[in-house]
Amino acid sequence: MTIIQTKWYGNYLKKVAGIGASVFCLLLIPTLAMAVDAPPKRGQTIQQKYHPELEPAGIPVSSFTVFPTLTYEGEFNDNIFSRASNPVGDYISVISPSVKAQSDWGKHALNLSADVDIGRYAIFSEEEYEDWIFKSNGRIDIRNNIQLFIDGRYKQKHEARSSLEDNRGANEPTVFTEGAVFTRYKHGFGRLFLNMDFEFSRKNYDDVNRLVNGVSRSVNNDDRDRNEYTLGLTSNFEIDPSHAAYFRVSGNLRDYDTLQDSGLNRSSDGFEITTGMIFDYGGLILGDISVGYRTQNYKHQLVDISEPLYNIELDWNVTALTTISFDSERSYNETGRLEFSGFLTTYNVFSVSHELRRNFLVQFGFDHLDNEYKGHLSDRLNEESYSGFIEMIYKFNRYLHTALSYRYFDQGITRFTPVRPPATSAVNSSASAVSNVLFFQIKTQF
Repeated sequence: MTIIQTKWYGNYLKKVAGIGASVFCLLLIPTLAMAVDAPPKRGQTIQQKYHPELEPAGIPVSSFTVFPTLTYEGEFNDNIFSRASNPVGDYISVISPSVKAQSDWGKHALNLSADVDIGRYAIFSEEEYEDWIFKSNGRIDIRNNIQLFIDGRYKQKHEARSSLEDNRGANEPTVFTEGAVFTRYKHGFGRLFLNMDFEFSRKNYDDVNRLVNGVSRSVNNDDRDRNEYTLGLTSNFEIDPSHAAYFRVSGNLRDYDTLQDSGLNRSSDGFEITTGMIFDYGGLILGDISVGYRTQNYKHQLVDISEPLYNIELDWNVTALTTISFDSERSYNETGRLEFSGFLTTYNVFSVSHELRRNFLVQFGFDHLDNEYKGHLSDRLNEESYSGFIEMIYKFNRYLHTALSYRYFDQGITRFTPVRPPATSAVNSSASAVSNVLFFQIKTQF
């Protein structure tokens, strides 16, 4: 497609989006006649508020209730590859059928679900994807104070083009599959609850092709395939109905199938300790705050990591119709980049949610993401992004919901490479990519 055609198509999409936004606003007029609903229950935010007449009733099937859903999402993104220069836009259609089944047994429980996302691009068909996930979770009630939970999932996903983990320059997104099994034993002693859990997951990354001097070459991702094991012990103590404290200790093992092409062994083992508190002050201020420490020890050539971590989740129900939320998290993650051990993620998000009517919710806010790559003796790599968003959710009835949103996204990447012969000077580079994303959704459910 030529540059002129691309510009014409982008202008056409913007006009369509403008018409769609106008129609959406017109559909909101009937809400003016609706009565204001009661405030959320204690311990709930506006987003969690339950309206029986707007929730799916489900279809009874034997001793289960089945909830089918079909969603269409349309997205116009003016920089789909997150480029600092020469950005290109496209219109993406995502069709998402899903179904979940919940048991209605008096004792024990079993839930099953399947979700599919089929993404189609108007211009760049090579970016199209089919993501899916199958999940199951069950609960065995051994005694009133003893329960056993068993969960499983199997999914196929693709890495976002905006992620530094994406193979930049590849002809297509990187696709990976993950299968996992999780089990947890819970034992209650009055107000004290002890939990022991174990999780095993298997991750497998597909190879992709990349153009090198006009020739398509395969990028080997087999060195990212791995098994992950996590064993944890958590204690929860209910101080009173409004306060609970918890303490968790866990160990993990990351076992990679092969050495990386460069000869690095990314296999490692780690340890994490966390303590925190959950609180509810009169249903007005809700929170979960924790601090912890994580170590990860690598087998060969990579640098070991030891970092403090934290998690903050705060919700303030300012009025019966408005919730202000602030979340902040610092976590450590695996990386597929050859030269680094992993990356430390700091994520902050502030949002305001307001219920104009019982079926009309408006949300806006901004977030900040910082990915600091760790473990290299000299190189430094950092990704920092900011975004602002606004979203309107309108529910016609229990069968039909719609949403319209806009997000501004600014991503900056900075890298420092010291002097290495034959180079005579260090390299300190930075780049910034800006994206504007307009999104609308139509969801049918039963």
